Amino acid sequence: MRVPEIAEKYENKKISNISIVIPTFNQYEITKSTILKLKNQTIDFDIIVIDNHSNDNTFNRLKEDFPEITILLSKENYGGAGGLYLGQKYAYEKDYEYIILSDNDAIPIDDDLIEEIVKNSNENNIVDFINAAEETMPSLKIFHYGCYHRDIIKKVGYVDWKMFLYGDDVEYSLRLEKYGINRKKIYKRYWHPMKYHYQANRVYFEIRNELENAKRYNKRLLHTLNMLFSRLIFFLFYEKEKLYPYFKAIFDWLYGRWDNSIINKNLPTRSVNYKKESINDFIKHLNKNSTYCLINHPRLKKIFNLEHFNYSLWH
Repeated sequence: MRVPEIAEKYENKKISNISIVIPTFNQYEITKSTILKLKNQTIDFDIIVIDNHSNDNTFNRLKEDFPEITILLSKENYGGAGGLYLGQKYAYEKDYEYIILSDNDAIPIDDDLIEEIVKNSNENNIVDFINAAEETMPSLKIFHYGCYHRDIIKKVGYVDWKMFLYGDDVEYSLRLEKYGINRKKIYKRYWHPMKYHYQANRVYFEIRNELENAKRYNKRLLHTLNMLFSRLIFFLFYEKEKLYPYFKAIFDWLYGRWDNSIINKNLPTRSVNYKKESINDFIKHLNKNSTYCLINHPRLKKIFNLEHFNYSLWH
């Protein structure tokens, strides 16, 4: 298991003490759309894109279309967690005061989104949540425009690259809480498409990383046990092909196997279905007997008396 490394850099001079870190992998067009929207923001900041070893020529295409931004090409695909780690570490070492972490498909809507995020962040405080477009529930994704003062990063460290995909945001949230970092609510909009289908890879990384989070943070144990049990029942009745990555994740975690690159190449996958719908439409979707939504499946909700599931990490 190797620490993520940068293979090539295309750097630009700093114009601001604010940077936004955006990892991407084989999604040039949506990354381009996000960058174009970011250019409408009311304050200046530096954009740092991490090309996670894409095979669609993302690195060179970004250099050609956006010569003013910084682009880092990773030596291999390190997943979302590894991409964030590389960008966060790079920005910290470049002495940025504010480092914003975000997905490449989290597209800003309000033109003062970044300005308000930075205004409400400091060495002891980050933004609690941002209301996404048309959503009635808060988004608790700390890697969707999560803004971190460099003193916070100095205290809590970088994103855990070993997690590769899924659960890295939960781990970072719990780590922030452990170090007593406060959060403040603001109401600004961005758009992030909903992904309805769980790939086999997602099942693997979610289970393995959730077990690791429960090990590190005792308060996560009850949630983890509930999730493991409900996923198992669901897969037994509805998607038996996902029992393999489910049990593989458990055994790999027990034996301390973290070779993400091999796992990612050898687990069966399915294409992610993007749905540009609001959270209200998403909830309606859950109530239509969907076999793709695991814990939210209506039969499981009836069995376990579960309501629509929300992460509640901050009390």
